[in-house]
Amino acid sequence: MSSSLQTLRNLIQVNIGNRDDTDAILVMNAAINYSALLAALVFDPPELKKSATSTLAIGQDSLGLTSLTNLLDVITLYNVTDSFTMWFFPFEQWHTIVPSTVGLTKYYTIYGETLYFRDVPTADKVLRMFHSNYPSALVNLGDTLSFDHHDSYIISLASAICFAAFEEAEGASMWKDIASAAGSSLMLGARARQVIAGREALLENAITQAQGGK
Repeated sequence: MSSSLQTLRNLIQVNIGNRDDTDAILVMNAAINYSALLAALVFDPPELKKSATSTLAIGQDSLGLTSLTNLLDVITLYNVTDSFTMWFFPFEQWHTIVPSTVGLTKYYTIYGETLYFRDVPTADKVLRMFHSNYPSALVNLGDTLSFDHHDSYIISLASAICFAAFEEAEGASMWKDIASAAGSSLMLGARARQVIAGREALLENAITQAQGGK
């Protein structure tokens, strides 16, 4: 069972000398949520993997993503109507490499909070999107983590953040270092996944063209 905000805070409170003043509670809550976010990005827990079904209407070339709360990453799309996995292209290549006509609603890209598709469907297409989410923020004492098995990481990191917030004179520099260390590798990893997916799509398209298919 996933731990609650109360449980995590009690354990961290022991680590920081049982401080229970208003400032300590605010810092602990913020540290727990920040640490849970980093744990989700580092460990990629299966509890945050989700799927959703949408209909791409005839003549429509895009779908918005704003209705998906806490969306982190689109993993893949499956064209339910035509029974195949769709191919992703990075947006930078969308207008220069993807064929304007391919005969099927087969390719997609992401720009901002919108998915774009080619071909534009000539009939409604049911699409299933497999995606990952950010963890939900813990606000109330009874709120529980969106995933399990990583409490020790969250408690250790949150305790360290609390110690730094209470004791470090160079607080601003510390937060900058934490954000840089955590953010750079995660950003590069996300970009690498996009590049790899785009190369797979290019290869599939080349094979299809060589075989004389669409």
